Amino acid sequence: MAVWRQLADLGVTSIAQDGEPIDLVVAMESIGFHALPGPAIETLAVLPDHLGGALLGTVAIPPHVPYAVDADVADRVFVLRGGILHTASAASGSTRWIRAVRCSK
Repeated sequence: MAVWRQLADLGVTSIAQDGEPIDLVVAMESIGFHALPGPAIETLAVLPDHLGGALLGTVAIPPHVPYAVDADVADRVFVLRGGILHTASAASGSTRWIRAVRCSK
């Protein structure tokens, strides 16, 4: 997604590591106001230390969040189980969701 690449060039995607908490709040408010598509909360607030250079990330946290939202556009997909973050992969033919049971250690 081109808009996410532009945000990364501006430093928005690394704001959780490099900025103050209020910077993240302001960025999230602007992203919500403009209805930016994609996994914004996961990418900016939940997974920034685990993306390893990837642009977008999403996470499933069963049982409360059993699916990884926008898995079709995310570069990295994770599942959080028992306090451990696992990588996940989409099954062939999946589109927007990844069931939380498809994870690797």
